[in-house]
Amino acid sequence: MTSLEELGFLKGCIYETIVSTYDSDGKPHAAPMGALTTDGEKIVLRPFKTTRTYQNIIRNHAAVMNITSDPILFYRSVFGGDLKFKESHMVNSPALEEADGWAELVLESGRDLSRDRSELTLNVVRVELVSKRSAKAYSRAVHAIIESVIHATRIPIFLGGEKNDEALRLVEKVRDYRNLVERVAPNTVYSKLMDDLNGKITEWLRRNEG
Repeated sequence: MTSLEELGFLKGCIYETIVSTYDSDGKPHAAPMGALTTDGEKIVLRPFKTTRTYQNIIRNHAAVMNITSDPILFYRSVFGGDLKFKESHMVNSPALEEADGWAELVLESGRDLSRDRSELTLNVVRVELVSKRSAKAYSRAVHAIIESVIHATRIPIFLGGEKNDEALRLVEKVRDYRNLVERVAPNTVYSKLMDDLNGKITEWLRRNEG
C-alpha cells in the first residue's frame, strides 16, 4: 500500500485536504479540512461538530481524504460547483475523481476538544495515487515560505531608502507567515527555514538601525 509519506505528509504538519463523505440519504458531500499525522500511519481531523463532515463520519465511521492542490476543487467544495465523485474501494465514502490521490479512512476514536469541536483519529486502510509526481498534500506552510522568500528578496534592497516603509511592511508580512508556519508545521523543516529567514531579517534590521 502506498504510504502517507508518498502523499507528502510530514509528521505533525497540517495539510489542507478535501474530505468526502456520504450524507444520511447517500448523497456525496465534500469539504476542505486540515489533516495531520502524528505517527505516519493514522490521520487526525479536528472538525466542528455542527459540520456535515463530522456528522457523516460519526454515522458512517468512514471518510476519504482527497489530496489536491487545485484551488478550483477547494472552491467548489465550499461554494458549490461541479464535483465528480467515484466509489472508493474499501470504505463507505465517495472519492473525488479529479483529486491527485486518495486516502481511505476508517474511524478509530474521537474525543472532545471543546464544546464545539472534536478530534477524530482515523486508520488509513488504503492509499492510492494518480501519479507519485503529482500527488502531494498541500500545506499552507509551503505557500507561506515561498511568499516570505519573495518578500525577503526585496527587504534588504528597500531598507534605508525611499521604500523603507515598504520594507517594514514586508517584514511584518513575513512575521505573520512565520506565525502561520509555527501553527501548521511546528518542529518541521518548514519552521526551521522560517527561523533561519527571521534571523536574516533581524540582522538586516539591526544593520539598518546602526
